Amino acid sequence: MQEKENTAQFSVVQQARSWLEGQISTRRNKPALSASTIESYTKDHARLKKKGGDIWKAAADTTKKSSYFKYRAAILHNCRLELERLISEQDELQQNSGLFNPSTKLAWSGKVAELNDVLNVAIQTPDQPQLQKFQNRATKRANLSRLPNDWREQLIDRMPKYRAQAAITALSGCRPAELVAGIQILLTKNLLTVLINGAKVGAQSGQEWRQLNWQLPSESPLVMLVEDMIIDRYSDEELSNCDELTFYISTPDAKAFSGAMREAGKRAFPLFTKTNTITPYSMRHQFSSDMKTAELPGDDISKALGHCASKTKGSYGEFGPGRAGMSPNSIIAARHVKPSPVPTPALSNFPSFPSFPS
Repeated sequence: MQEKENTAQFSVVQQARSWLEGQISTRRNKPALSASTIESYTKDHARLKKKGGDIWKAAADTTKKSSYFKYRAAILHNCRLELERLISEQDELQQNSGLFNPSTKLAWSGKVAELNDVLNVAIQTPDQPQLQKFQNRATKRANLSRLPNDWREQLIDRMPKYRAQAAITALSGCRPAELVAGIQILLTKNLLTVLINGAKVGAQSGQEWRQLNWQLPSESPLVMLVEDMIIDRYSDEELSNCDELTFYISTPDAKAFSGAMREAGKRAFPLFTKTNTITPYSMRHQFSSDMKTAELPGDDISKALGHCASKTKGSYGEFGPGRAGMSPNSIIAARHVKPSPVPTPALSNFPSFPSFPS
């Protein structure tokens, strides 16, 4: 009887190791969690535990799917920490045949019981929420198809104070933070080039810089608009004596620019904006849709958006509602695009544990 109990307990330890190793393998290519994210996960997990009962049902008790997946990440983070701690503690109790000692064996059995409780939470992780009370969020990328094809041009016309900023945002899909840093435009007889210093750049994430090129002449109304804006800044004499024109566009306040775009959207599309807002990120989604509709290579789309992970582009834009002729003709960026990691199955072949006499 005792030997059967030992076998069951060692099986729990083995399953815990296997689950934990699978988690480590899956997360190997992901950036390390920041201190603020860990703090947020700790608080979220404590709140969910305080509710009592099934923690997965507590996590699903929300109307926002994004909140659920945040709670899901918090629970899994805690499971990883707890399993690491408990596996280490039970290993220590096993050392030097410690399980022959009745008191040590009792303490070890307690650790394994705790391990089993945490493991049961971990292996029951649902892919989707358990409760069906979610309100499907109307995303910007899905709703943009309800706007007219030329909605960006219409919006730019209603933003005289931010005309240049809105035009370059529409053309390049840049982030507001990148616009604050300043964007450089080069214009030659045959080429319009936009140079962007990237935001959201880390040791293994984002693009430090990217270059988007459109061949001239272009049928894209946004390219023609930006081209005309630059040419209007120079005299005829300057234009005749210069083979390359350089122009910088920036804004000192991203919030003010975003607010101006929201207000312009309300004036331009009052019916649409009753339930939606138009922001610089709406233009970023549309820019991505243009590239996807033009069937640009996936890595080029990622580079154009300032990403270095191929999967991130999936969050922006959709195939179909874009205007293919608006896409850049070529894209260069600081980093190669990393392919999406292929999940590695959890390891199952662990060394067998010794049997101890009852």
